[in-house]
Amino acid sequence: MRKDLSLVVVVLAFGLLSSLGACSGSSSSSSALVETSGEDQGGAPSSSDKESGGKTSSSSDTDTALVMADPAGVGPYTVKTISESLSSTHYASAVLYYPEMAAANPVPATTLCAGYLGDKEDIAWLARRIASHGIIVINFDPADSSSTLPKTWANGHKGCLASLRAENERLESPLYHRIDTERLCLAGYSMGGGGALLAAADSGAEVSNVVALHPWLEPVPVRFAISCPVLMFGGTMDTGTTTYMIETILGALPGTADALLIEIMNAVHVDPLNQGNFHDLYSNFIIAWLKYYAAGRTDYLPYLAEDGGFQSNLALYAYRHVQ
Repeated sequence: MRKDLSLVVVVLAFGLLSSLGACSGSSSSSSALVETSGEDQGGAPSSSDKESGGKTSSSSDTDTALVMADPAGVGPYTVKTISESLSSTHYASAVLYYPEMAAANPVPATTLCAGYLGDKEDIAWLARRIASHGIIVINFDPADSSSTLPKTWANGHKGCLASLRAENERLESPLYHRIDTERLCLAGYSMGGGGALLAAADSGAEVSNVVALHPWLEPVPVRFAISCPVLMFGGTMDTGTTTYMIETILGALPGTADALLIEIMNAVHVDPLNQGNFHDLYSNFIIAWLKYYAAGRTDYLPYLAEDGGFQSNLALYAYRHVQ
């Protein structure tokens, strides 16, 4: 059954203009309204996503750098998990999601977490989705999910960075020397997104980029000491992370690295979670962002451009690109 969706994607990018312009054939600032139609596939994960985490890789599977897949959907790799070797005083528990692949080179990795009173299982669909595209994910619960201090989540992110490095050196690990510790990312939802921003400010060059889904952060620093690219999501119906909070966070970024803000019309605060909506939209931008900024995959850049990569099920979106 076909639905009429209303989406607004507002993208503010600093430093991306020349790259995206080259991709779309123009280097000038632009604003466009694009109408398409299709079925809404942005809701709960598909059965294949839940059960196997992706399409089973073929016997000729190669390095992730050679595999291209639609970032809006499930990736080409089967997903496996590790939990028994993970422990830290900075988080309560964690699960590593990793792609089953015959990679010749180490692959990027990212942290991931839910928000206040949440559980890592609440956002497991995204952990599995990212891993199915060839990027390792450590999905964690903070030391105290009832804490009202975003720094609790920031400490969890930083603890996970240490755990990724330790797992990379653990001889018994299937990820021994498989994690590219020079390409580590931070991702989080709500207070976990606010914590990711704080952790990035503390970590400097240790972090390659940040993904903050409907980030909640109070107080917002006057200026973040963040030197890496930042992707943020918000929703017009989100009463938890308000538009004012999103704009305040955006204004606190130093402007020295790329920043994208995507605001989805009618999206509410819980939409990035398992039971939420617009999953294919979140996936499209997150996977393309991580592939481009962590893995250096320029072939994913069109999915971040005005006229490229969008699926018909995104229906209606407005794109504004500002330098």
